Amino acid sequence: MVIVDEIGPLELEQGAGLAPVLPLLAGAGHLLLVVRPSLAGRVEALVPGHRRTVIMVTPEHRASLATAIDVLFD
Repeated sequence: MVIVDEIGPLELEQGAGLAPVLPLLAGAGHLLLVVRPSLAGRVEALVPGHRRTVIMVTPEHRASLATAIDVLFD
């Protein structure tokens, strides 16, 4: 499993940060990527073939976030 917190403008617009390793994500088995909603489509294009599940994090449900993620990777 690869967990990345977060892929954002630094990587996608400036080519800095984690940008050099982003192409390697396509070969990873399980991915958990933290992405701003406005950039989700661009990140999805980097890792074609992976099933996409979006979990919006809000103050009201962030306490149950670990359970929601655990269900996805069971």
